[in-house]
Amino acid sequence: MSAWAFAVTWVLHSTVLGLVALSLPAILRLRDPRVLASWWGYSVGGIVLLPVLPLFLPRQPAVPMPVTTFVETTTAVLGPVLAAAPTLSPMAWLGTLWATGALARLAWLVIGHRRLRRLAACGKPVENDPALDRARALAPAAVLPPLAAARVPVVAVAEAGPCAFGWLDVCVLVPVALRERPEEERLAVYLHELAHIARADVSRGYADEAWRLLWWWQPSVWVLLSRVRLAREHEVDALVVSRTGGMRAYVEALLWCSTLQPAGAPSMPVGSRRHVLVRRVALMCQGATMPRTRRWITAAAMVVMFSGVSAVVNRVSPLRAAQFGVRPAVALEAGPLERVAVRPTLDMPAPRRTLHVAPNWPADMAVAAQYRVHLVLDATGQVAEARVLTGAIAAARDAAVAAEIDAVLTAVRQWKFDPPAQAPMLIAVDIAAHQDGATLSTMSTERAPLRAGGAIAPPRKIYDVKVEYPQAAQAARITGVVTIEATVGVDGTITEAQVLKGVAELDDAALASVRQWRFEPVWLNGEPVPVIVVLTVNFTLK
Repeated sequence: MSAWAFAVTWVLHSTVLGLVALSLPAILRLRDPRVLASWWGYSVGGIVLLPVLPLFLPRQPAVPMPVTTFVETTTAVLGPVLAAAPTLSPMAWLGTLWATGALARLAWLVIGHRRLRRLAACGKPVENDPALDRARALAPAAVLPPLAAARVPVVAVAEAGPCAFGWLDVCVLVPVALRERPEEERLAVYLHELAHIARADVSRGYADEAWRLLWWWQPSVWVLLSRVRLAREHEVDALVVSRTGGMRAYVEALLWCSTLQPAGAPSMPVGSRRHVLVRRVALMCQGATMPRTRRWITAAAMVVMFSGVSAVVNRVSPLRAAQFGVRPAVALEAGPLERVAVRPTLDMPAPRRTLHVAPNWPADMAVAAQYRVHLVLDATGQVAEARVLTGAIAAARDAAVAAEIDAVLTAVRQWKFDPPAQAPMLIAVDIAAHQDGATLSTMSTERAPLRAGGAIAPPRKIYDVKVEYPQAAQAARITGVVTIEATVGVDGTITEAQVLKGVAELDDAALASVRQWRFEPVWLNGEPVPVIVVLTVNFTLK
């Protein structure tokens, strides 16, 4: 999976999980602010971390999925688009994009924090206000000593609505015009901010902004963090109403604060937008308490449903480790186009090659070499993808062999063909070099493999090697069927084999057995041809 496909798939995964996290409380009619705050808080981390969790689990066989194939095929066009900057790898592009957004967000937060500090320095401390003294007495116990209500300064300023800001050295800003409001409304405003500070909501708000900065590219993170903040507001609303003994003065204070200019981030303001304020007032009127048993059952149901959707999403569109560097000379896995490419058949024969470029073999090449290469042709006959098969890659650890493979891929990427009947089309070619460095390229001496079926009868197996049951799988009593797609060469040997569907603990043993099977060659028009067959290996316990 390319870096671009990895990034796009990650965004899609987290977006789907974000929508699920937003929908579950509404589906289950959950209104308890305390449970909602916890749910939103856990969800905002889960939507970005759960999609990458399978990368740290035992690797499963790659099964082509429509969503993954579509994403990889679509993002493959970014390679040519970014060819103008060949010195930047996909990782560099993605890192630059992330850093730009993160730095912009950080700059905005720093500017906002400095503005609030400047307002606090220019303001006047609130003194001799009985409403403030009552609010300090009614404030809840602080989770940390520096957040105690008696130690929090309250400053009157002219340019901001009521808000609280700061990590541990928290400060409350209130507008100068607040002293003109009735005492009960002033009490509600002071108690609202002091309650947020005592609960460490202001400090947690800074942590939320740090998380938002890291994942700024995911809209679901922004929405969920706003829900976390709203749930905390609901909790404080209930606390203020219960401790002041009345709702009318508090609602009047909220309406008045909503008409003031917001203080800006990072801060915890009193007012909200009108449509949010309507929801807050409605929730205060309805009450949102839930029995403890129902809270636990609802929370467990949401966790199970969320985890189930996450597992389904990872199955339908699995994230695979990305190749973050510059395009490698040797592709370790089939590319996005090869996974969806068609193979030549009798009705769609392999197109004729119109341009051939011989590999520029290394000067110190002293032995003969032969490589099988998979070429994927686009609609114009150009080579869109090329890779040396796994057998040759295993030997590429040697520097000399790696140089030969690089020469082969550099040459075949310049080949041109007639437009294929259907694109993308996969063609297997053999490229060989003699000891003197002369090159021999073949496409038809060993023809492009045909798929067995119809006019092509499947080959008959003439030599069988029994599969060796892995001891670990046998001890764990793991059974199953491994489905393998194999290419039978013109000599009846297995030239290629890959797992289509299987069991991770049994796949390697099945491949090792199948690669030793022998078949009668398939003949067509008087000559042997390679064919593609689907084989199954059964693992059962007696």
